[in-house]
This record gives sequence, C-alpha cells and structure tokens, in this order.
Amino acid sequence: MFTTLFKNTMISCRALFFLSSILVILNSRVVSQDVNQIILEDGQFKNILVAIHEGVEEDPTIIDNIKNMFKSGSPVLFSATEFRVFWKEILILVPRSWTREQSYEIAQSQSYNRANVRIHFGDESTDPKVVNHLSCGKEGHNLAMTTGYVQSTSKHGTCHKMDIVRNWARLRWSLMPEHYTGDDSSEPTYFHNGTCEGTRCSREISGS
Repeated sequence: MFTTLFKNTMISCRALFFLSSILVILNSRVVSQDVNQIILEDGQFKNILVAIHEGVEEDPTIIDNIKNMFKSGSPVLFSATEFRVFWKEILILVPRSWTREQSYEIAQSQSYNRANVRIHFGDESTDPKVVNHLSCGKEGHNLAMTTGYVQSTSKHGTCHKMDIVRNWARLRWSLMPEHYTGDDSSEPTYFHNGTCEGTRCSREISGS
C-alpha cells in the first residue's frame, strides 16, 4: 500500500475537516469478489476504495486527479446533503507494475474487484457509470471511470468535483440521472466562461 496523508480545512459557517486522509496502496495478488465495505460514521465516509486497473499504464496524474476530485468534491457533498455527510478517508489502489514510492504500503484485503470506484482504460468521452444501479435507496455495486475521464483537462477541476458528487449519489443511494437525457448528443456538464455549468436552459434568456 502507498500512503499519502494530508489535511484539508474548509470554512463553511464553522471550521471542519473534510477529506483528511488519502492512503495509496500497492496492489497485491489478493483475489476476492466481495465489494469493499464503506464506513459511515458521524457523517464521515471512510474506507472508500478507489482502484486503478492492472492494465493501466503508469501515470502519476491519475493519482493526483483522483485526490483532487474527492478533495474538492467533499465540501460540495457536504453542502448538497445539507451538512450531513462528507468524505473523510480514501484508499487508492495502484497496479503492482507502477513505481513504488516510499509512502506506499502493500494491500492487505484490497483488490480491484472489491473497489467501490474502479478506474479502467478508456477515452475522455466516456462518462462515469454506476454498475448494477438498483432501485432508489439501494446501494449500487461500483462506480466505473475511464482513465481518459480522470486524466482529462476539459473537465478537470470544477466539473470533476460536481460529477463525483452526482455519481456518488447514484452509487450510494441509486438516485436517477435527471440532469440530462443520456443520449450521445448531450453532456451532463460543460464549461462556460471558465466555470462548470449543468446542462439546462440558458439563464441569459428571459421570458414571460
């Protein structure tokens, strides 16, 4: 396992620690089909396993972007749930073939097949998808993302943090994708004047 810990302090009415622990772990040969158990304790999501597929070529920006996605998305999740929950602890599982940094630790029971969020090879145009999306209120199996999406610059930053919160809601509570139609000609989010906007009618057009 690799380990990288950092503190992220946000001010929102009061000082709170959001995502404060990111542990990077080096994949072992553990084989298990049981999905990793996410812990929810005192409004804090812990033990969230994000795994990078063994076939993905080494690229440190993938790890950095995963960290930034959850770090920037945590206060958004906190606000969207009316200050009820946020991400506190993330585990990132990297392939055995990647260079082992000093901070990395060896995986114990963690594996790609158990991960809650799975990063596999694919292009930027493929949006994240919840596998085995069930009826409302039921937890899905896992959230799948492509390397192209995670590495992308067109959705980097603002859109990534909105997307991860939206998809987390689908994974954790099976909320339906009501933000766009889902066909090939539409996008859930887009950049406009340097900010991330949801697909909707323009605010610049008024009428009666």
